[in-house]
Amino acid sequence: MEELAGQVIVVTDGGSAEGAAIAAAMAGHGATIVLYDEDAERTDAAAAEIRHGWGTTAIQIGDPHAKAQSKMVADVVRTCSGLDALVILIDKRSVVPDHLISAALPHLGAREHGFVVVVDPDRQKPRLGMLEEALARVRQAMSNQSEQDIRCYGVASLPPGGDFGAAIAHLAITRPEGEMDGRVLVVPPTS
Repeated sequence: MEELAGQVIVVTDGGSAEGAAIAAAMAGHGATIVLYDEDAERTDAAAAEIRHGWGTTAIQIGDPHAKAQSKMVADVVRTCSGLDALVILIDKRSVVPDHLISAALPHLGAREHGFVVVVDPDRQKPRLGMLEEALARVRQAMSNQSEQDIRCYGVASLPPGGDFGAAIAHLAITRPEGEMDGRVLVVPPTS
């Protein structure tokens, strides 16, 4: 299962339970994962779990300032020889890291398989309106990169919660076009 081998993926809020699970699933498919989070302790623990499962991971401690986000992207591109994807977990305030997205888009478009996934990690009560709003903001930022082939998706889960990591890995591997590009995928509950 090395379908994502060679791909470098940044997961925001990567130290959280959902972020770490998503990152581990993609690492299990061979991706190099960068966990971007403000909480150093939980991010270090999540990275150790991925490494323990024979995945490849790096840690970036998040900083909300634009310069820090641009520097983080530059560091990832330099260290990992590129950037293929952003997985953005939105929070209750629907915060989308605009500076991070702006800094990442030119690098995502430089590779043939760039993609952005916006995730609502709330498994109990999916906030589809907020997710669609965040997805629209990402699509707006991407519209300035019009000649580049970057896919964009949203992912939510039906209660009691589906497997986000598997769903995102599937999107990364298959890169569906047409109806799915720019749409919200609702993951069915796990049984």
